[in-house]
Amino acid sequence: MNKICLLQQECGIGDVFFCQNIAKRYVNEGYKVIWPLSPFVYTIREHLCNDGIEYYDASTDFPYKEQFQQLYHSKKYIKQNDFVFVPLGYASHIVSEKVMPAKYLLCDMDYKIWKNDINIIRNLEREQRLRSLLNINEGEQYCLVNNNYVTPPDIHTRDVSFAFKDLDNTNLKFIKMNILSEFSVFDWCGIIENAKYIVTVDTCIMYFMEFLKLKSEKNCCFPRSGKHTINEIHGLFETPWTYYI
Repeated sequence: MNKICLLQQECGIGDVFFCQNIAKRYVNEGYKVIWPLSPFVYTIREHLCNDGIEYYDASTDFPYKEQFQQLYHSKKYIKQNDFVFVPLGYASHIVSEKVMPAKYLLCDMDYKIWKNDINIIRNLEREQRLRSLLNINEGEQYCLVNNNYVTPPDIHTRDVSFAFKDLDNTNLKFIKMNILSEFSVFDWCGIIENAKYIVTVDTCIMYFMEFLKLKSEKNCCFPRSGKHTINEIHGLFETPWTYYI
């Protein structure tokens, strides 16, 4: 009989990416890991770790869906015989810790390992097509701007233009990140790598940037909840950030 691990963290591309080593831990312990994702997040599964992890569109049928739905709001980590339910989305309600580190603490893991042995699986052909679509020429200087956050369809935006005054705008193109049906958020990796400046709300690209060869001279972050957010994400990243409250 298979050992089954159900992971609850359907939304948040950054959250799902951050939790890859939690899933791998259960795979290494012999569990079949079943991870339902929101329809939008499910589209990026090709970029994630796949060995022993089965991703499903949470809006469709998937193995153990009935158990998943029954346990969803229990907000309890459950381990019985050969079955584990891990409510990562509710971790900070269960253990006393910041939102992201709590996901690892819930599993008796150190969140500082979140980047260990993780690779972004990139589609370089799509990355190049996106550069062409946005008319970015080789060697051209540009500022990448992202003011979107929260998993679609519930997209929120924040004005990030206040940071522009601190940039050298001479001959600088501004490239705005948008959701494009032909491309995943991971397909922006090449554009992120080559930007002179990056201005963004705190969102999933901050996690990707830890694995990219950045050329940026300045990275500006507008925390979605001000100082509280800075406190929450402090210590997660090595990339240098200038925060705007």
